[in-house]
Amino acid sequence: MLTIENEENLVSSLIQKDFGTEINHLEKMFELFMKSYDFICTHEDDLLSKEDYAKWSIFLLFIRNLRCLRSAYHSMLKGYYEVSIAIQRIAFENHLLMYFFMHRPEEAKEWWFGKRYGLRRLKKEARKSVSYDKLYGELSQFVHANIETTRFFWKPKDEETTIWTTDYVPEDFLRALIGLTIFGNATLLMIIPTIFGNKFKDEPLLKDILELNALCEQILEDSLNKLRK
Repeated sequence: MLTIENEENLVSSLIQKDFGTEINHLEKMFELFMKSYDFICTHEDDLLSKEDYAKWSIFLLFIRNLRCLRSAYHSMLKGYYEVSIAIQRIAFENHLLMYFFMHRPEEAKEWWFGKRYGLRRLKKEARKSVSYDKLYGELSQFVHANIETTRFFWKPKDEETTIWTTDYVPEDFLRALIGLTIFGNATLLMIIPTIFGNKFKDEPLLKDILELNALCEQILEDSLNKLRK
């Protein structure tokens, strides 16, 4: 009997077979997340002063994004691509708030004690450097129960239309992979100017983060080329 767990394992094995390089890249990314977390905790006295609400807020959002992105990663590996993308919207909102506190550190204390910042204001601040509106709109499609995204797992196969629980769909996998790669690396890069600042400049961990980010564009380009073949 084919069970949902068997289907998930089959999808994971096919993804690993075709996109092993990309999966290894993401695993290295998560390894750097954990190394960064450990390093910051170990050097808390040097990096996180008690009254620096901006740094503490960014650090907590960094951890929250690790949890979100790891959940999105596991969903993607099992073929739940639309679930992965929906979770990525949370990671994107976390990133916007991190960006906001990086440029408006005085606002972090208000947030720490319960003030909420609407997405309109966060996107307005971020738009000073780049527009995120289109990206946010695409991610939002997978959060709401509209027919387009509900139909995401209802696709024609051969002569029949099949509703499936999970499946190996390279195009949909790549869509989730791109977001994970971008948001993960953006979150790692964020801690360098905010939490580390001018400290530990020669720390190998920071070099590793920059080197991983430098590989992103090529990794994604190679992934797209696999679909074009």
